[in-house]
Amino acid sequence: MRILVVANVNCDRVRLLDEPLHAGGRLAVRETRERTGGAGYHAAAAIARLGGRAWLSTSIAADERGTRLVADVAARGIETTAVVRAHPATTPLEILVEPDGQRTILYQPAAAPPAIWPEPGRQAPFDAIYVNTAAAMPGGATALVGEGAPVLAQVPVVVGEGTHPAPLLVCSADERPDLGLAEVWARAVRVSAGRAQRLVLTDGPRPIRIVGDGRVRETIAVAPIDGLDTTGAGDFFAGALALRLASGLALPDACAAAARDAASLLRARETW
Repeated sequence: MRILVVANVNCDRVRLLDEPLHAGGRLAVRETRERTGGAGYHAAAAIARLGGRAWLSTSIAADERGTRLVADVAARGIETTAVVRAHPATTPLEILVEPDGQRTILYQPAAAPPAIWPEPGRQAPFDAIYVNTAAAMPGGATALVGEGAPVLAQVPVVVGEGTHPAPLLVCSADERPDLGLAEVWARAVRVSAGRAQRLVLTDGPRPIRIVGDGRVRETIAVAPIDGLDTTGAGDFFAGALALRLASGLALPDACAAAARDAASLLRARETW
């Protein structure tokens, strides 16, 4: 299966904390490390690790850190011909990881390299597209996939109208826990220009909900992953979901398989 991934690649500066975050605290950092990260990297690495072929379309800075990022992406078996070296500089994201694996991400929006859409070319059609970028999907995006192939868009629940006209959306409930299901679905409809058929709503360690027409249609149990660094877990899941859907699984079965895949990938991350 050939999956196009349109999403960013980052340099993550991960700081492992000795105790949970709390207001007014003075926290010790047990370890600091830099590694390749970002939605595009994690999703594409999951696809490649699970036996698919991932094409990554993004922008990476033409500096020393950027060169290391591109080398790491290629070392994972990810196709990099659609990677553009155009961003001025690589600014690391700061990721604070608590002892139970929960993480907090600090970033500078203006410094983030944008994901970019490739022109239809000899690589198309793909068997699926996974997109995770705030930039609007271009009108010709569907020309990059075969007829009936899944187009999966990961969106925050705060984006505008009509930017991601995909029938299948994924978002994380913990981004806005104050929003009820009806409002989350209404926003999914707006961001998809009315094309949303299903919304896959992840919620950390809690069950995945498959939502349609504002109602929960299916719930999928999630395996516990206590004590692991969960950075990239949602992107591992989304990449695996795109691959499982492209292979012909129905959405509930694909979600269940992708949840197992994500847990397995998190456990194996340090041995890749």
